[in-house]
Amino acid sequence: MKYIEVEFTFNPEEIDGEIVLAEISDLAFESFAEEDGKILAYAQEEDFDASALKDFQWLKDNPVKFKQNQINDINWNEEWEKNFDPIEVSDNCIVRATFHNVEKEYEYDLLIDPKMSFGTGHHATTHLVLKNMFQFNFEGSQVLDMGAGTGVLAVLAIKLGADHALAIDNNPWAFENAMDNVKLNDCEGKITVEIGESELIQGKTFNYILANINRNVILADLPHYEKALAKDGALLVSGIMNHDVQFVLDKAKEVGLVLDSLEEKDNWNLFVFKKLLID
Repeated sequence: MKYIEVEFTFNPEEIDGEIVLAEISDLAFESFAEEDGKILAYAQEEDFDASALKDFQWLKDNPVKFKQNQINDINWNEEWEKNFDPIEVSDNCIVRATFHNVEKEYEYDLLIDPKMSFGTGHHATTHLVLKNMFQFNFEGSQVLDMGAGTGVLAVLAIKLGADHALAIDNNPWAFENAMDNVKLNDCEGKITVEIGESELIQGKTFNYILANINRNVILADLPHYEKALAKDGALLVSGIMNHDVQFVLDKAKEVGLVLDSLEEKDNWNLFVFKKLLID
C-alpha cells in the first residue's frame, strides 16, 4: 500500500498550527503528524485528489505552503512508538498504547493502539471530552460516539458503566482501528462499531452523545443529535475552534438545544448541551 505525504509548512507566529490542521482536515487525508511550523498529512495513493488540494481556496488565501511526496509502506506502529506518549487524563485515568509500561495503577486504564486514527487524547479536543465525561453518571446508559476515530470515548463510556455504546466513523481505517481497540479493552458486546454518517442514528435514542468531529459536520448534524438525545441526556460537542463558537451556539439554539457549559483548551472548545424542555 503506497501513501502520498503532503508537507504543509507555515510560520507559527503568523498562523496557528491548530487552525491549519482544522482546515486541511476537510481534505481526504487519513492521518496527520504535527511539528512546529509543519504538518505532515497522509492519504492512500488511490484516494489522493491532487486537484482538490491545488484548488483548495483556504490554502490560496493563507500563508501556508505545501509539497507532496510519494512514500512506500509505513510501519505505523513503529511511527507511533516514536511519537505517542501516555496521556494522563486525570489522577485515575490514563490513555496508553500496549507498548507503554506504566508503573502507577489507574482505575481507568484505556489501551489505545492508534494506527494513525484520530483520538489518542493528545489533541485538546479529545482530551476535553475525556476529562469532562467524569462529570456524568454513565451507569446503565446508552451512548453514541460520533466520529469515533480510535473509539477511545466509547471505551471510557463503557468503563464508566454504560450499558452500550455505538461508535460511528465514516473512515474504514478508523473502523478497523476502533474494532481492534474494543477488543484490547475487553469491550466486545458492549460497543458496536459502524461505518457511516448520522443516518445510522435515525430512530435511536441515547443518554449521552459524544461528537468530536469538525465544525461543518457538527453544524449539519446538530438537528439529528437533538432528535436522538434523551430528554434528560447530555450532548458533548468538541472539535470547534474559538472563531466558530458562535456558529455552533446559534445552530444549537435553532434546533432546541440549551448550553449547559463551555470549556476552552488551546483555542479548542467543548460544549455540553441539554434538550430544551417545554412544559
